Amino acid sequence: MKKITILCFLLCTVLTLFSQSWQWGRRAGSTWTLPNSNEEIPLDLATDNMGNVYVLSLVYPNSLLSVDTSYVGNFFTSNASNVLVHSYSCDGSLRWKKIIGTASGSYAKSIQTDTMGGVYVLAKIFTNGTPVHVSNDTSFVNGNKQLYIIKFDTAGSLKWMRTPLPDTISLNNALNNATPIDMHVDKAGMVTLFTELPAGDNLNGALILNSPAPYALRYDRFGNYISATAIPFRVTGIKATYRMSCYATVAPNGNFVFSGYRFYIPEDTVFAGTDMLRGRSFVIVSDPNGQLLWYREPKVADTTMLAFSGSVFMGRAATDEASNIYLSGCGQHNDTLDGFLFVNTSQPLSSAMPLIVKFNPQGNLQWAQLGSNNAIAWAHGICYTNSRVAVTGVYSNYHMSFVGSPLFLGHQPNEGKDPFLAIFNASDGNLLVLDSLHGLFGNDETGYVITADAKNNFFVGGSFDPYMVINGDALQTSGGKDIFLAKYGVSDCNFPVYASIRDAVDNSSFVLYPNPSSGKLQIKAQLFNIEFVEICDLLGNRVFYHEIHGLTNELEIDIRQLPKAVYILKARDRNSKQMCKKVVLQ
Repeated sequence: MKKITILCFLLCTVLTLFSQSWQWGRRAGSTWTLPNSNEEIPLDLATDNMGNVYVLSLVYPNSLLSVDTSYVGNFFTSNASNVLVHSYSCDGSLRWKKIIGTASGSYAKSIQTDTMGGVYVLAKIFTNGTPVHVSNDTSFVNGNKQLYIIKFDTAGSLKWMRTPLPDTISLNNALNNATPIDMHVDKAGMVTLFTELPAGDNLNGALILNSPAPYALRYDRFGNYISATAIPFRVTGIKATYRMSCYATVAPNGNFVFSGYRFYIPEDTVFAGTDMLRGRSFVIVSDPNGQLLWYREPKVADTTMLAFSGSVFMGRAATDEASNIYLSGCGQHNDTLDGFLFVNTSQPLSSAMPLIVKFNPQGNLQWAQLGSNNAIAWAHGICYTNSRVAVTGVYSNYHMSFVGSPLFLGHQPNEGKDPFLAIFNASDGNLLVLDSLHGLFGNDETGYVITADAKNNFFVGGSFDPYMVINGDALQTSGGKDIFLAKYGVSDCNFPVYASIRDAVDNSSFVLYPNPSSGKLQIKAQLFNIEFVEICDLLGNRVFYHEIHGLTNELEIDIRQLPKAVYILKARDRNSKQMCKKVVLQ
């Protein structure tokens, strides 16, 4: 009977997977056209538990800006780029839109959601005494502070803004040394901000630095600062890498994962701990205390081409429940990664091939997939959901295929570039789905970012020009390249109401007492068995860790050996529900 149940589950999963298709498409963009760089692009995507999707984009709002046919108010008089946040429901209905920035310009790195009704944006706003705007929610002048975490609720109402920078920071110091790397938000709204901080007073005196240094800063969902942890990932030089091509995330085991590539060698120098990396691209992993665990670099066959290597990791790494790491990017013929040889089976050889790899938490390569093609192609965005890994990117010319799979994408000569969607089995890397979107013949469209919702629908964001049709939805640019969002999946939008604000992932899933405590703490998980308990000091240093190998939903821990102080306790159950709470030891 058990075998029959498992077989039915697998069959239903496969049938659901192959019944998915493109559902709808939407656009955003302005009428502004730049002479040499006219691309407005999506920077990141996120979904919530009600199936709503949130888009973070780089736009030029000085000109007439619209989301579909809904216009966005103009706050800026310059030609600088700024940040657009807009949200759609599961069926493609526009929910709300916000423009963020200043006349001097801004950019953003990340948009994230929790299960507590929060939507978080990480942005750098180039203010030098000019007003900062968050749509119609607020406008203010805040000196030279340029680094912000901005929180909305899922309905689009502004909740709070936070910056770790001091009031007295100079324009030059903020511009060059307050550099956002990325942001991660867990289900309970715990924010981890990865950023370089400038020398001097940061976090209202909580962190005073003698020189610029990279840190992981933690905030709770109310915007309260909790701790700072020095991280072993550092870039020196012109630092273009931070802004354009470096990302970070937190795996379920708490490890920090950094990935990306640098534009310039040797102008940019990347360090993993004290090791100076020689390659152009990297993945670096540390523990939650910032201790370097391992790093990997693609090796270039022709070292004379190192500075121009096409073998790079692009976009933010994805992780699964077991903290395996998935990376996307591109590979160049004859380069290698941990013994895996990049081979293009197409003729003539292309300069870049889509690359998707899986590492286990210890840094061992589990599998790699390389797409063969005879023109430019690469994988950019990647996400994980329900034992599947999905990537989006771009391909061109005749075709693209993956070794061992009968699936392929066809092209006519000179047809242009098109975005693709590839879905793999996360366990073994087998290709399950290979699909694409098309614009007008000879024009270029690119997929940049991807995410998934709770029903395993995928959302792909990219740029297009001048026209695309997605399942009957005709998208037309209004000036230069515009932004598209496409849903791939099923039309079912019946999400449980209870999941909209809180789904028992917060502190109500756990009981913790007594607090304050003399050293013995009782922890009880209301619904599931406890997996581990971790305690950190306010600087983020782990001082206690206990992993439970049996099955229990009640636990007593003894921390009387710790100095009397305030700590942060994190507990997680085997359903990935977790608690993060201050504990007073007295």
